[in-house]
Amino acid sequence: MQLDRARIVEMPAGTHTLVLGNPSIADVTVLKRQNRLVLNGRAFGETNMIALDAQGAALAEIVLRVKSADHALIVQRGMERESWSCNPRCEPAVDPGDASRHMGEAIAQAGKRNEFATPNTAASAARLPAAGPAQK
Repeated sequence: MQLDRARIVEMPAGTHTLVLGNPSIADVTVLKRQNRLVLNGRAFGETNMIALDAQGAALAEIVLRVKSADHALIVQRGMERESWSCNPRCEPAVDPGDASRHMGEAIAQAGKRNEFATPNTAASAARLPAAGPAQK
């Protein structure tokens, strides 16, 4: 599975408990009234997930490997790393292990963009023209 991508998975029939080896690598959300769950890659690495029945017997075990996207570009400058998403143009991305400066700039730019896209924020209100008398 890829970092920051969700995937829907069928749970084995009779699953009562899920055990996740390392929740910092993958996150699991069980869908209510369905025999499904959503897996989300959180960090690079490998962990496992075990499905147990009501008596604690193992029904299934799967290995979860989280990797970067296939269209990722990694720029290494000495000890500093930058991630870029290149599909079709290269744009800054944020991945674990990136240099603090690169991550900070990419997160700040995304946050600023989201401010302008969100109604009723100070940034979006500042862009709106002031209300004036109605024109005929």
